[in-house]
Amino acid sequence: MRRGVSRQLVAIATLAWINGAVALRRAPLWIIAYLTMPLTLLFFSHVYGGEVGLRFALIGGVLMVAVSNGIALLGDAAFYRIYVKYQDMLVASPIRPTSYIIGLSLSMLVFSMPGLALFVVLLGLQGMLTPLFSAALFACLVMVWASSSFMGFAISTAFRQLKHVWPLATILAILLSVLPPIYYPATVLPQGFEWIGALVPSGAAAMLLHQVAGLVELSQATIAVSAVLLVAYTVAFMILSATKVRWREK
Repeated sequence: MRRGVSRQLVAIATLAWINGAVALRRAPLWIIAYLTMPLTLLFFSHVYGGEVGLRFALIGGVLMVAVSNGIALLGDAAFYRIYVKYQDMLVASPIRPTSYIIGLSLSMLVFSMPGLALFVVLLGLQGMLTPLFSAALFACLVMVWASSSFMGFAISTAFRQLKHVWPLATILAILLSVLPPIYYPATVLPQGFEWIGALVPSGAAAMLLHQVAGLVELSQATIAVSAVLLVAYTVAFMILSATKVRWREK
């Protein structure tokens, strides 16, 4: 039993290393690629929104890095399954489907580490990393990464061709990291309907972080809804990805 668990942990770590650290070392330009959008939004938010706009953009930037890299698993998972046939090679190995999913998901977290580190440093320079905010940021980042990466994996199982996978990953990344109240306060929504912003994981996380950072004043009900939905999305997409995984091409 213990040997089987250790074998799965080794498999998870290996997948995370190969698809995350090794891939990043071979193509470090990807760091600039996924940082271009959040840094651009950070610049314009500071120019037009001042100190408050800068704080919104810092929270938005760290969430955008997590979401865009997490949802990018859609492309990697589909590529490995359809083109490389990597999953077919793993069928005969001791690795379990859940270990494969977790390993690939962790690889996206590893891949996003340089960008996350940059924004965490910028948050610290702004004096935003209080103990409470740091704890909230850590919890929200873990759940946003998990929900977006598992969402990407689940969606990837619906494709049999690669031609639509990459554009969809880009579209979803933008929709999930720009349209929800991430770079703007949920209070701009109609009064009593701020909870609408929490209908996607990134929006729910942003609303919680905005509240903790003192950028907005949300009702207790809205805060509770955001927290519950964020946890629910994370669990739901984890279960969905585990049930949708295709270990063999049908």
